[in-house]
Amino acid sequence: MNDFYFVDKLSDTIRSGHLHWAIKRHRLESVAEHIYECQRLAIKLYGDSELDVNINKVILMLSIHEEEENYIGDVTAFEERTKDGGHQAAVKSFNSLKRGRLFSDLLNEFEDNKTSEAVFTKYVDKLQSVLKIFEYDIESKIDIDSEDVKDFLSTNDTIIKMREEGARSLGDIFYLWYKDLFRGEIGKVCLDYLEDKYKEYKKEMRY
Repeated sequence: MNDFYFVDKLSDTIRSGHLHWAIKRHRLESVAEHIYECQRLAIKLYGDSELDVNINKVILMLSIHEEEENYIGDVTAFEERTKDGGHQAAVKSFNSLKRGRLFSDLLNEFEDNKTSEAVFTKYVDKLQSVLKIFEYDIESKIDIDSEDVKDFLSTNDTIIKMREEGARSLGDIFYLWYKDLFRGEIGKVCLDYLEDKYKEYKKEMRY
């Protein structure tokens, strides 16, 4: 039971950020669910735009973009990403397959972030994370001043500054953290969608 298929732990790995925010609901998103929602989001954005990307390649890239988290666990948006060991383990895992070079090359392309497909995949990955926080915040009204959350957020100088400048919720913090990262034509498609959803989020939050 130690081949490529059975190594997968992502169906049972809860996105660790959701645990940090002490979100109260009957179940939380797993990494595998994050991957699936990213794929649907990519289809939505591609289908409603004129983006010149290979969507089939993007969908495949999204399906493997979290593979290294089988080896190092999930990393949150506000933690320093130290994925080198996980990346090498993921590449080695793919290379155990007869056609594994296809997938390891794709994972390396994603990490290098130079092609249009890699950039789009990275942006979709970030965008979905923000949209999920909007969803959970509307549903649960996450208290960022609670003891469970305050200690985690108070260690980040950027977040402290956001709060001093008026960020009132976790959705605000995620929006402000990510909105300036979307660049170029691909970034604009993602940012426009984010801006629309942020307006809806604020309306639902009633401020």
